[in-house]
Amino acid sequence: MAPSVRIRLSVMMFLQFFIWGAWYVTAPNYLSTIGFGPADFGNTYSVGPIAGLLTPLLVGLIADRFFSAQKVLAILHLLGGVIMFGAVSFMKGESPSPSVINWGFFLGYMLTYYPTLALTNTIALKNMSDPEKEFPGIRVLGTIGWIAAGFALTFTGYETNSGMFYMTAVAAI
Repeated sequence: MAPSVRIRLSVMMFLQFFIWGAWYVTAPNYLSTIGFGPADFGNTYSVGPIAGLLTPLLVGLIADRFFSAQKVLAILHLLGGVIMFGAVSFMKGESPSPSVINWGFFLGYMLTYYPTLALTNTIALKNMSDPEKEFPGIRVLGTIGWIAAGFALTFTGYETNSGMFYMTAVAAI
């Protein structure tokens, strides 16, 4: 594999998991300040698996038959970033509803995010000359991206405010 391809795949994998790590673990720190209770947090973390069940069939069909995986990945991340910006705007409104945030914005976001997990792997594997040897070195950058998001949240002080969702949206876009 050419070094330029390795770098691009590594950056893709880093960002893929940076996006998720920028909000998923620390979301309750902020959401509890805008009225979320224990049941609401349960819903926050339920929408991801629901999206994980629904999206592979549709997105897999689209990515395989009609568009390249790279284009579908780009569109989904752009759409996800826009949805997350919308979520932050709604959260900062006068009376943010946990149900609307969870079942409108977070479900919508996860419907765009979950398929990208498989798409990044597909793109990486298709661009490798020896996936068995090369993939682990690329995939580990995803784990580093998740960890880097945690450090970025702490460094910026975003782990307790809406900044985590802005960070997610910007990274996705």
